[in-house]
Amino acid sequence: MQPQLQYQPIGNLGLRGLAWIFAGIIYGFTFVSVAQSTLDAVGPAYNVLLATIVTPALTALIYSSMRLTVVIANVVLVVTLLFTMFGGDSGYLSLHLLIQIPAALGMLIGAWYGWRDRGSRICCADAKILDGLFVGLATSLLTGLAIVLFGSSNAVVYPWLVTCLAPLAGALYMATVPWFLRRLNKLLPPAGDGAVVGLGVGILTGLLFVVIAGSFEPDVPGGSVELSFIESIYDVLGATLIGTAASCFVLGAVRQLLGLPWYRL
Repeated sequence: MQPQLQYQPIGNLGLRGLAWIFAGIIYGFTFVSVAQSTLDAVGPAYNVLLATIVTPALTALIYSSMRLTVVIANVVLVVTLLFTMFGGDSGYLSLHLLIQIPAALGMLIGAWYGWRDRGSRICCADAKILDGLFVGLATSLLTGLAIVLFGSSNAVVYPWLVTCLAPLAGALYMATVPWFLRRLNKLLPPAGDGAVVGLGVGILTGLLFVVIAGSFEPDVPGGSVELSFIESIYDVLGATLIGTAASCFVLGAVRQLLGLPWYRL
């Protein structure tokens, strides 16, 4: 990993801020999705702690190779749209299937990408994901304190807690990722790194498609999917994304003004 320092405080401030806004949006969407999808399984409070731990790892996973992420997202969106349009009347359409198909497709594309392009940044995905888990465990201390003091209601978690967690996780990740990249970037073969990244991107892209579709229609187009889970995400998503985008923009602007390096990750 070669850090690249570009110190033009005002000229690059907007660009760096936009980059961090994108990271904040990914963090916010992933946090809400993980927390709401695990609510019934682990219960209130624990679902928020789980989301705090998992979300930095998933965000780092997406950033492991933006080229692969864009390829998978485009393919998955097209395939999922076609599947819901032409397979919705078959009676087999379900929320689980709309997640499983993108997951399998993303994993296959990712494995092929890693196998063919062994010089890609995807080869360091294992180190970045482990760093994300470390960051998640560290920031879960703040989540635990917030739950003890304020409870785990949606009004507290979304957007206030997530807005605070996003820049904290981002700053901690940038401070620790060089260490992880130097020591833990050879745990998986390139195809394995690609498969892991593809799996995560496929799941999140499929879920994003369903959330967008559910915001326009009472049911996912062409099917009879129960959307109570999707609605629980959509109800808190808007304010959360605004909060994480704003707080991460501030983080990006501060890093630029301080002259901290841009890393080619």
